[in-house]
Amino acid sequence: MTNIIKIVSGCFLLASVSFIAIAQERSAKVCYGEQDRECLEEHVGKAITDPSPDAFDAAYYMGLLLLNEDNDAEGAKKYFEIGAGFGSHKKSQEELEKLIKNKLVEVEPVDCLMSGDVDCLYDFADNKNNAVAQYFLGKEFVKTELVKGSEYYLKAARQGHLTSVCYVVDRYFADELPIDLDHQEAVALRVECYKEPYKRQDKVHFEKYLTLDTHKAYAASDSGRGSRTAGYISGDIAARLALESCQLSNADKESDQPCRVVNIDGEWVKATEPPSLPELVGSDAPFIKHSMNESFKQKYVPITSQKVIAYSLNGVWSWQASSSENVAMLSKLVLGKCQSANKFEAKYPCKIVNINGKWY
Repeated sequence: MTNIIKIVSGCFLLASVSFIAIAQERSAKVCYGEQDRECLEEHVGKAITDPSPDAFDAAYYMGLLLLNEDNDAEGAKKYFEIGAGFGSHKKSQEELEKLIKNKLVEVEPVDCLMSGDVDCLYDFADNKNNAVAQYFLGKEFVKTELVKGSEYYLKAARQGHLTSVCYVVDRYFADELPIDLDHQEAVALRVECYKEPYKRQDKVHFEKYLTLDTHKAYAASDSGRGSRTAGYISGDIAARLALESCQLSNADKESDQPCRVVNIDGEWVKATEPPSLPELVGSDAPFIKHSMNESFKQKYVPITSQKVIAYSLNGVWSWQASSSENVAMLSKLVLGKCQSANKFEAKYPCKIVNINGKWY
C-alpha cells in the first residue's frame, strides 16, 4: 500500500479530568479485550490534549468492534479515519483500505486519501473526473512533479474548485505555471478566484464602497486593479486585507504598478503600509469582523452540544454544532469548510481555535 499523503490534525473530542484518569488506568488494548466501549471512547477523546499512540489504537479498536460486533461498516469507517488520517495509524489505514476495496462503504476522495489507496484516488480523479480528487493529486505532485501536479490543479480549477482556481491564477500571473494556459482563460479564472474583476476605480465601484459599513478600506493600483473591504473592527485591519486582496489580483503588475491603500473609512489617506493582522485572542469578541462576533455571541456561545470553530487570521471562519457527531469528525468537517472558502489559505491557514467553548 502506498501512502502518498499523511494528514496531521489535532482536532478531537475533549475529555474531562475523570475520563483521562480512567483511560490512564487501562490501555486501549485492555479496553478492547474487555469490549469496554466507554473506555475506548475516553482514550479517543483525550487525543486533543495528549495525542498518544494509545489514543489512535483506541480509534482502531473501536472501529473493529463496530465492524465485527455490530456489522456497522460506516460507523467503523469514521473511527478508522481518525486513526488513519489524524494519527497515521497503519492498521487503521489497512482496515479502511479493505472497506473501500470490498465496497462495504460509501467512498469519497478523502477516504481514499486517508487510507493511502492511490488507485482509488486516481479512479475519482481520472475516471470520475472528480475535482476534489484532482486537487488532492495536484497538491501532492507539485512537490515532486511540478508539471503533473499543475495539470491536476488545472483540471480541478476548470470544474470550479476554488483553491485550485486560486493556485493556478496566482502562479500564472507570477509567471510560475509550468504548463500552457490561454491568457483569456487565466483572466476568467482570476475573476472566479477574486469574485470580481476589480475594474478601474470608476464612480460606481467607489460609490458602492462608500455605502458599506465601517470599518472599511479601499486599495487600488494604477494598473486598474482595486479592492474594497468593510465590516471590520478597525480601519487598520480593513486596510491590510484590502491591500493584500488587491496585491493578489494585481500579481502581474505589482512590481511596477503596486497596490496602495487610498481610503480608510471614507477618508483619503497617504500610501502607508498598514499593520499586520492581529493574532486571535480568546475573549467575548475575538474576531476581526463585527458580524462574526455577533454570530459568536448570539449563536455559538449559547449552544450546549458539541461545537467547533475553525478560523483564519484574515477573517474567514466556519463553525458547526452537533449533538451526535464525534468532535474529531466535526472538527475535520469544520476545518475543511473554512479551507475551501479561504483564498488566503497559503498565507493565513485555517485552524481549529475553539472546541466546546475552550480556546486553542
